Amino acid sequence: MLSKHHYAAELARRGNEIIFIEPFYNGTLLKEVPEHPGVRLLPWKPFRGLRKIPHVIARQMQKREMLKISALTGSRPDVIWSFDNSRLFDLNVLGEEVLTIHHMVDLNQDFEVARAASSAELCLATTRFIKKRLSKYNTHSFNIGHGCDVRKVREWTPHDGPIRIVYTGNLLIPLLDQDRILAAVDRFPQAEFFFVGSYQKGKLNRRVRKEGEAFIEALRSHENVTLTGPLIGPEYHEILASADLFILGYDPRHYEQVANPHKIPELLNTGRVIISNVLDSYVDLGMVEMSDDKEVWLEMISSAIEHIADYNTPHLQSKRKAWAEKHSYERQVNHIETLIP
Repeated sequence: MLSKHHYAAELARRGNEIIFIEPFYNGTLLKEVPEHPGVRLLPWKPFRGLRKIPHVIARQMQKREMLKISALTGSRPDVIWSFDNSRLFDLNVLGEEVLTIHHMVDLNQDFEVARAASSAELCLATTRFIKKRLSKYNTHSFNIGHGCDVRKVREWTPHDGPIRIVYTGNLLIPLLDQDRILAAVDRFPQAEFFFVGSYQKGKLNRRVRKEGEAFIEALRSHENVTLTGPLIGPEYHEILASADLFILGYDPRHYEQVANPHKIPELLNTGRVIISNVLDSYVDLGMVEMSDDKEVWLEMISSAIEHIADYNTPHLQSKRKAWAEKHSYERQVNHIETLIP
């Protein structure tokens, strides 16, 4: 689950009716979500090419789309909360009585930022770089960071056997520093590495580059590596609970793009130590061990392996969990409510 799913679930818990639009699907049948009462999914494939036609015509077509959605759901929305600026980007086509929010979570979600941001009453960002981008078009823009689902944490206890190092996330994104990650696997054969996330062609990776294939094959060749593929629900949280430490290894050249990975609050919520490249949003917080220098980063992992109990003391775990609690989705929504014009 990403930010948009967590916010939908939190709003539903508060008694709101949520229509979650599933893009890129043809269909008009609303589907209930049993695990999240109050959330219904609407498969919907908006018009393509709206960005390439005159603005006046595109607005009219988007209004038609919104009115169709309203008719299908049997209600006119009170709030339109958009995480996408590639389609249905003129958010105010239904008039001023509808609150409009443009929430940009990735810097590379860069399609119709100007039109989405300027047509929203409130713009939300997850990094200072995204806020700067939005502020060019809407002065009512705020960096609120990422939220955390704090209800699913499992306690860690020291255990016998190899140290377990866990990486979570798509292994085929070009933002990864593949050499850094492979160096860790090579350097620490005494540790177990679990890579949780997509590593094949599929919904997340419509095209797999040769570099990605070679990276996955290199990981597979190590006896201390387990590729789990994507995990959801209990399986995923069981892996998180078993981790002694987490690693991140993004290419420092993508500093602004990877300034605040969505997974960090969730990993902090476990209480375990995180060793990463430098993440802009966490530089001054003292919550994540960070270095862009590969050798220093490897030394950090070495130290953590040798002194894992010191890195995961009850005090340090409580401190990390407390930070995650302050950024729970419940508190995030409370904060966002104070920002509404």
